[in-house]
Amino acid sequence: MGSFAGHLLPGTFFILFSVWWSFVTAIRFIQSKYYSTAKKSKANYLASSSMPCICLPSERLRRAPIESYLKFTAGVIGILGEVITAIEFNHVVTPGIGKDDISVFGCDNQSLHEHSHMHKRDSQLQIQPFYFARNNLQHITMYSGFVMQAFVEILIHKGYNLPKQSNFYFALIAYSVEAFLFGFHLLSRAPMDIHLHVLLVYAILGCCVSICLEIYNPSQIMFTYSRILFTMLQGTWFWQAGFVLYPPIDSDYMKWNRCDHNQIMIITNLFCWHLLLISLALLIQLCVLSRYYCSSKKFRDRFDELIVIQQEWEKKNDQIQIRENGFRETRFFMLESDEDEVYDKNNLSPISSTTSDSPSAKSSQIYNSKV
Repeated sequence: MGSFAGHLLPGTFFILFSVWWSFVTAIRFIQSKYYSTAKKSKANYLASSSMPCICLPSERLRRAPIESYLKFTAGVIGILGEVITAIEFNHVVTPGIGKDDISVFGCDNQSLHEHSHMHKRDSQLQIQPFYFARNNLQHITMYSGFVMQAFVEILIHKGYNLPKQSNFYFALIAYSVEAFLFGFHLLSRAPMDIHLHVLLVYAILGCCVSICLEIYNPSQIMFTYSRILFTMLQGTWFWQAGFVLYPPIDSDYMKWNRCDHNQIMIITNLFCWHLLLISLALLIQLCVLSRYYCSSKKFRDRFDELIVIQQEWEKKNDQIQIRENGFRETRFFMLESDEDEVYDKNNLSPISSTTSDSPSAKSSQIYNSKV
């Protein structure tokens, strides 16, 4: 990620996924409001960590977790890119000065500048036949968290009985790992570089808080919009950091003084404008889609399939899958309450829990029912 393209790649991923989330979320919220007068409770809004690709031509593809597959693929591409760029043959090692030494970036510290050049004169250049940039390991770990989240979403869609809202929990883990990594990504860096990464950590923590709120109340659209906002902010800020740290054009207008306090304050101002403009764009998107949805029957008929798809995805996430031979799938948490019904393996008829109130009788029924 220590290049212009290395910042554009994850930034593009975050922007594309957040734009798609905002589109589907807006449609689902408008549907919940439009059908509220008809008392169609099944059209109520409910948050989801991934969105169906409703624009695809095939009905099978629209119901498949295409977004999860894309996230998995994008994460793997990011990992491979970091591995390839981290490997270097016949690498020249220059001890005594780091790539982010503040003397390199124009700070007025003559003694430190001279000290660094003394190290360069005194030390001999070393050549390593094989070199792997350890800094890329952090980026590989970041991508791995999102790959794991996508893998869990695919398992849920395939019918595996994972705990409820596992997709949100693994999304929280992925963002938390990212925040932790970038929080300790600041050592021995120029002041502006540190400031850029600190602001990025704020955006990531905003995603973490938003996901926690979504788990608490998945029917509140503002929590989902908060996650979309901060995810899109991550993407645009990755682009901004790429242009600041690694300008694509060798021009004086594109270069930043990484130790100038005034320019660092400009970076703070840019972060606020990113936040404001993204919020304005989401608001405009919601208003435009609401106008089209309410005025065009063709538009409504095209996207009302989202209601059916959400119902199908909720069943795959919540219900207990039953095999054709009458046995239930294995649960991760084998917990039974006094009010749970125990099913007979032959005819799936419920065995009343009132046959015996003793704990031994209840445990006997659970053991024999092959739960």
